[in-house]
Amino acid sequence: MRSSDRQLRASVLDVNRSGRDLRTPDPIQHKLMRVTNFSLIGGSYYRYLYTLREATMGGTSPYSPALSVNAASYTGLSVSEMSNSAAFDYVSYGVAKSNIPQGFLPKPIPIDTIVMALPWWASNGTCIYMIVNTQAIDGDCGNPLLADDDYGAFLMPSDLIFEGGELDAPEGDYDYGGITFDDFGQFYDPVNQNDQQTYANPVTATTDYGTY
Repeated sequence: MRSSDRQLRASVLDVNRSGRDLRTPDPIQHKLMRVTNFSLIGGSYYRYLYTLREATMGGTSPYSPALSVNAASYTGLSVSEMSNSAAFDYVSYGVAKSNIPQGFLPKPIPIDTIVMALPWWASNGTCIYMIVNTQAIDGDCGNPLLADDDYGAFLMPSDLIFEGGELDAPEGDYDYGGITFDDFGQFYDPVNQNDQQTYANPVTATTDYGTY
């Protein structure tokens, strides 16, 4: 057999073999799951280890989720939390630590939350499910406004003896409402020949503003 014939035959065999040995794509193995527990990973910066169970979804409205009959539990990590570290300036896909208000912190996924998770293999071969989510930032301001003081008393006064109430709807001799003829009233709306009347609208040529 000539050399050219052998090369042609080898090429044909290679083509046939490549057609038979196509690599089977990895099956899609993502799962709908429910968080059943979590714990803070020691030495981490707001990263949590989750316990997961498979969940199902109802086939008719309202399509309610429920736990699967498969009682097996799986270990999971949040993709959104993977970059969290004390040395990194951001958490939860780009929230700057410096912009998080006092009293607010990165939070774990609450128990009973339904999540979508994908299997991933750690460097030691252990299968860990990666939860596709965005870590929540939550908390409280610590000093909420109350009804009878702070901002609340000014905006919606319910009792005229408090701050804004006396100013907004005066009924007695308090603050703005308690002005008499000796104060703003006499100066702005004078009833005699003193104060503004003699200053802005003098009755004699030799008094105050009138001399100018």
